[in-house]
Amino acid sequence: MPTIVDVAKRAGVSLSTASDILNGKLKGAPGTAERVRQAVLDLGYRPNLLGRRLRTARAGAIGLVVPFRRPLFSSALLTDALAGIQAEQERAGLNLLLAGKRYDQPGEAYGADLFESRAVDGLVVIGTRETYGRDLDLDARALKRLGCPLVWLHHFKGKEKVDRIVRGGGDALRDGLRHLKERGRTRVGFLAPGIGLKPGERPSAASYQKRAGEFGLATREEWIAAGEAFDGGAIRAAM
Repeated sequence: MPTIVDVAKRAGVSLSTASDILNGKLKGAPGTAERVRQAVLDLGYRPNLLGRRLRTARAGAIGLVVPFRRPLFSSALLTDALAGIQAEQERAGLNLLLAGKRYDQPGEAYGADLFESRAVDGLVVIGTRETYGRDLDLDARALKRLGCPLVWLHHFKGKEKVDRIVRGGGDALRDGLRHLKERGRTRVGFLAPGIGLKPGERPSAASYQKRAGEFGLATREEWIAAGEAFDGGAIRAAM
């Protein structure tokens, strides 16, 4: 197999110049960079990714931990998140590793094994209904001790300081209520996720009644229900 040394010789440049151009550290003169790229094509050179990882101590990948107990791609939340993550990872020149473990054993922090084994350079964890009731501060502290860069999406019930990206639902609710008002509707019901609720338990009615009242819309406690989309609960609650 051709090596970077062969590429440098064919292009008539030093080894360090060829390496820096291929790694994006050096643009080089247009003619020089073109000779290096042409030498790569002519020789069929493929970089040794394992060797590069050993030299740089970087995996070139981020890990995505999604603690769902249901099929992953049954969630619109995950699909939307993946679309955004994919756009940015490609722009950054990174790969994405989707963690398949549930990390539900005692003392097992989300994604810690991936970072410790240097399979990834950092982690994105999506907070889901499965993270409710878990002491997420233990996860955050464990990953901090490892020096693992961490971004948490959506729900984080903890006191540790972590970089977070959250969805703002207030504007969506306001816009929905305004739309119903403009369509001449006067009575409105609310369908909420059942996260953290016991079977058959209703979401707290006070905040929904307040928001409906701001638009002159009427609601009642029995018009407020909880249900999940993935198991048909939302359909049953709506009906």
